Parts: sequence; structure tokens; C-alpha cells
Amino acid sequence: MLVLDTESVSRFAFEFTGRVAKHSFGEWGYTVVFLPAAVAAELPLGEFPRLRVRGEMDEYPFARAWQPAGGTWYLMIPKDVMERGGYRLGDWINVRFNIDDQEAVDVPEALAAALAEDGEFRTAWEGLTPGKRRGLAYRVESAKTAATVAKRVADRGDGSAGLTWTKRESWRQWSRLSEGCYLLRSNVTDWKPEELWRAYIQLTEAEAAFRIQKSDLQLRPVWHQKRERVEAHILVCFLSYVVWKTLGQFCSRAGLGEEPRKVFDEIGEIAVVDVVMPTRKGVTIRKRCVAKPTPHQQILLQRLGLRLPVSLATSNL
Repeated sequence: MLVLDTESVSRFAFEFTGRVAKHSFGEWGYTVVFLPAAVAAELPLGEFPRLRVRGEMDEYPFARAWQPAGGTWYLMIPKDVMERGGYRLGDWINVRFNIDDQEAVDVPEALAAALAEDGEFRTAWEGLTPGKRRGLAYRVESAKTAATVAKRVADRGDGSAGLTWTKRESWRQWSRLSEGCYLLRSNVTDWKPEELWRAYIQLTEAEAAFRIQKSDLQLRPVWHQKRERVEAHILVCFLSYVVWKTLGQFCSRAGLGEEPRKVFDEIGEIAVVDVVMPTRKGVTIRKRCVAKPTPHQQILLQRLGLRLPVSLATSNL
């Protein structure tokens, strides 16, 4: 009768003993064990450069993948294995493993439930490579709290956005009335809508007045040191602002809006030309002529009630 000692028969196809080492990758460092060349020759690493395996490091189970590193391969030692075994760099560790299913993915329960409920999600999942599936599964599995698990499942584990919506019938009538409209709410009940709107627009005018301090009026910065000069500077700027607003009202009455800047820029393009005519007696005649405005400029002048002279006397300049 043949008695088989099952303890002496290994459950794993591959086994070796290696030293705990440190492998640096850029700024990161990993605790690893390197694969002996003799064992590597027996593995299908050409077909699967990152060969997934499952086995034991001493008595501690693991599921990892061999990672290529310049002609050799290494296996990262899990942190919990390092802590439970008390391993340090240079210690010997026995590694036993079998080749795992390269397509297999351990799907967490919460992610599996989402896949079962959402057909569109399931279709997208089936279109992913095994590596990306494992990445999504690990992201969900590594969550520390139930809330984080739910959030990562909701965004499909890869950070992509998901959309869930429901109708709110209580807001439906209100949205039909208000969408596309600018709404003002006021406690004033005896004003007309036009009056409320004009009063509200004055807010933007006040904001524009603050902005104009540094641009057109050049109120700031104030370079003067003496009090009377500072006050004189502010007074001149204030009077300039009054003139500016008066011109704005002038343009408004002409139907050109309340912003005179564009009107002045357009009229400012009208040229004044000096015509110089020397005479036989040695006297030079100078005449300052106003160029003919363009049709667009002529319309602005008519709306403003202005009439340009043909020429200007030098003494009047």
C-alpha cells in the first residue's frame, strides 16, 4: 500500500528563494523580490510581460504580477506581508506561485451590484482591457469608508462623471414662466416695471463710475503730497466726471445711448488740415480747413445737432 505524504507535495508549480530588495522607479521606491533567470525561462513572459500570479510568500498569500525591469522581473512584496513577517532588506523569503488567469478580475461586491443594475455600465466594462478593469476594481476596493465606496461606484471608479436626474414637477410651472427672463424682486409695489428697471440699472452706472476713476478721469493714483493740491486734483476729476455725464445725457437725448466714448472716438477721426499758400510778395497764407466727414460721421453730427465749419480761423484755435 502506497501512502502519499501530501505535506511534501507542493501545490505550486514554481518556487524559489530570494532576498528582499529595494527597487527604485523615479522618485518612488518599492520593496521587491527579483525573479531568478532559471525560473523566468520557464514562464511565458514574452507573451505576458506583466504576468499575473497567485501564491505564497512564506506562509503569507499574495496575488500580484511580475513587473519587467531592464531584462529582469520583480514582484512587489505587499506591505502587510512585510509587517506580518517582520522582513527587512536582505532577508531571505520563499516564494511559491502558480500562473493566474490573465483575464480574471476580482470584482468588489459594490461594483458587481452596479454592473448588474446598469446595462450601459456593464457594456462599457466589457469593452475595457483586463488591466483597466483591475484598476477600476482596485479603486473601489481601496476605499476606506462606505461613503467613498458609493461615490467611486457612482463615478464608475475611474473619475468619469455620471448623471442621474429626476423631474421636479413643483418647479415645472415656474421654469416655464421664468426661463430666458431677467427677474428683479423688490418690496416697492407702487412703481412701474420700467421705473424699477431704470433704478436697478443705476447700480451698474455707479460701478462704472468707480471704474472710470483710473481710466478716463485718472483720479488714481494721486501723486500730489500737499492737501490743497490733492483736493484740487479731486475737484478737477469730479468736474470732468460731471461734464462726462452731461455729454452722456446729451447723447441719450439724441438717441445715441448714454455712453459718449464711442461717439467721441468716431467724431475724433474727423481731420483738420492746414493749407499753406506762399505768395509772390513773400507772405505766406495759412488756412485751417475741416475735412469732409464720412457718411457715418455725418449721421452722428446730424443726430447731435452739430454743424462743422468749412474752415477755422487760426486766432480761434
